[in-house]
Amino acid sequence: MSQLVGSAEEIDRSLRDKFLEAMRQVPWKSERVSFRVKCVATGYRTVSDAERARLLEKNLDPDKRETETRIIGVRGPFVLTTNTNRGIEYVRASNDKYAFEIYRASGATTYTLSALEEHGGASLMRRRIQREEEEARSLPFAGWYLSDERVASVCASPTFRFKRVAQEVRDGSELVRIEFERPEADRKRRAWSYTDGFLLCDPTKQWALIEYGKTSFDGFITSRHVLTYAEPSDGLPIPTTIARDHSRKDEDGVEQKWGSLITIEVLDEDVPREEFYLSHYGLPEPNFRRGWFGAWVWYLLVGAVCLAIGAILLKRRQARG
Repeated sequence: MSQLVGSAEEIDRSLRDKFLEAMRQVPWKSERVSFRVKCVATGYRTVSDAERARLLEKNLDPDKRETETRIIGVRGPFVLTTNTNRGIEYVRASNDKYAFEIYRASGATTYTLSALEEHGGASLMRRRIQREEEEARSLPFAGWYLSDERVASVCASPTFRFKRVAQEVRDGSELVRIEFERPEADRKRRAWSYTDGFLLCDPTKQWALIEYGKTSFDGFITSRHVLTYAEPSDGLPIPTTIARDHSRKDEDGVEQKWGSLITIEVLDEDVPREEFYLSHYGLPEPNFRRGWFGAWVWYLLVGAVCLAIGAILLKRRQARG
């Protein structure tokens, strides 16, 4: 649960409680909307002089920026993502019964099933699907995520502590700044989890994040994310851009920077339910249920039929005799 570590003057309890309640409402609200967005992420990174020279020797552009495009559809708890990689189109979807992945080569008309998992399992595949679902939702719903982790989940962490909650005026807008820490005693987990940070929320946008920052890897990496918004979609504001910047210093004290700029465009304000099922793509719907009418039952029935025929033949013989 969330804890207070600052003084009463540093933590506005009323603002804190409103923030927590808003975060608890997000899952309920997000499962009542439907839309399709196009997300284009363009990455960047700085390179050292030595690495730049090495890349130039190989006729490679050291300033080249990688771009990835994904189409993400959301219909309540259903998630659908489409992307193309090296001429192969991939479709991943999750509905109320199962999750699947299909693909087809450029120019092909039929899809091939590459993964299928019934909900409710605890397999490695299911855990991977859950991570991908959460990562996909974290883009259109970035206002309530720290990277790909829901703010509500972060605040529910047993080690999460509020350090400061106060109103902050920026460009004439009344925002709320929250500073926190989340210490991790386990050295293995501390190696990759973030330990402290800040959130800047806009109460007029249902407490969506405008900006946040965090420190990871025992202070080795710092991150800053800035979000901008257009008109809300079905009551929930969807960001139009997400700027992610990361920096770290190596053992020699040389700073390295990398990050990405993500643009989000709303394509449709609704996604038909059938698009989240295999039949929409010309593939049969799976039947996961294994009824009691299995092979052994067929053996019993065949045996019973043989016995019945034998009994009938025996009676006829007896009648003739």
